[in-house]
Amino acid sequence: MKRKLLPTMLFLLVFVFIAALPATAEEIKLNLNGQPVTFADIYMENGVTMISLNSFAQVSGVNLTSSGSNALSLTKNNTTLILTLGKKDAVLNGKTIQLPAPPVKSGDETFVSLRSLADIFGYEVKWNKEKATVELAINETKDGMTLQDLLVKASQAAQNINTYALNGNYIMNITIINDDEQQMSINGLTTTMTGQIQQKPLQAYLIQRVEFPEFLGLEDSQLVTETYMTEDKMYIKSQDGSWTVQEMPLPAEFWQQQQNLQSNPLEITTQMTELGGTLSFSDNTTIDGKDYYVVNATYDMDDLRSVYSQVFQQVMSSMPYQTEDYEKIKQVIERFLENAKMNYLYKSFINKETFLSEKGQLDMKLDFTIDLSEIAQEELSSEIPQKLQMKIDLQGQFNIIDAGKPFTAPDVKDAVPLSN
Repeated sequence: MKRKLLPTMLFLLVFVFIAALPATAEEIKLNLNGQPVTFADIYMENGVTMISLNSFAQVSGVNLTSSGSNALSLTKNNTTLILTLGKKDAVLNGKTIQLPAPPVKSGDETFVSLRSLADIFGYEVKWNKEKATVELAINETKDGMTLQDLLVKASQAAQNINTYALNGNYIMNITIINDDEQQMSINGLTTTMTGQIQQKPLQAYLIQRVEFPEFLGLEDSQLVTETYMTEDKMYIKSQDGSWTVQEMPLPAEFWQQQQNLQSNPLEITTQMTELGGTLSFSDNTTIDGKDYYVVNATYDMDDLRSVYSQVFQQVMSSMPYQTEDYEKIKQVIERFLENAKMNYLYKSFINKETFLSEKGQLDMKLDFTIDLSEIAQEELSSEIPQKLQMKIDLQGQFNIIDAGKPFTAPDVKDAVPLSN
């Protein structure tokens, strides 16, 4: 019955959605300093370009906070703008101003006049009619440094540090929706990580603890993974406390690249520029008595798709799959990359004295659909969902400590080869 009702319900939902759209709304594009910003929620209505506040915060690095049930506050560089839903009146640094259109709520997003926000926070705005594109430009500096200047200094500082320790944690919320629109949520999946890194020659000793929510009813509520890696070996600690060893399954160059990309906060500033994305300054901040520059880096699937395509190609080429298996897996991965939607925001906190990127905060939202019929080795039963949509919301933070202190490797001399 549910399957018969679904097409009708989808039709009604689409009809209601279309009917609710402003008749004069137009889709437009956004560029920042000549680079496309593909993640921004933006449209034009009655001649006024509207952008979601979350998108503008990611583009500009403003601090966005709630100031009440219907009020929102944007702050950067000693400029504070307070907005109220449905009202053209706004408060800029204590004085009332008029917006060309009132802030409006649509779903979880609040939309505001882009030109007003751009003018207030120091952007030059141009309209490219032929390309239906708003072009923003700004030349921000901190202590006389552009973003590029700062990132170069941070990368140089990272190269002078060969060893450091790290700690961090992230919380993941997962929603799974099957093709009958039945939904299951797994919230509060918490992972903590501690470890040491030596960059040359490569050594990494990491301990990860995953805390599972109580409602899952698992016998073990915690999973601990202890791993030690060198350029050519990978050691994994078993539950009984013994170590196993295997040859590094991927080339050292590949591991070094992925380590820098995914789990090396010292190198994240270099990766910021190499991956593209949208970069901006946030306000400087002080944490535990230390002063930091703050840099925002926002990416979406358009920025990361080509990078991860190369990564998957490297991984797959090193695996002993038969030709037909390789091609099938390759097709599944390519389809995933084509259809997945992602918004990834990383904040890097760069020490003003040492220029080391000592802290990081990430906020990632990922939405993708898995077609089980493409993965299954045999035809699926009609009782099994054919497709699963997964929405992942992940937030985390990382800290660099003990820079330059000696690397201490675990005792793995009695490690047993994994093949045994």
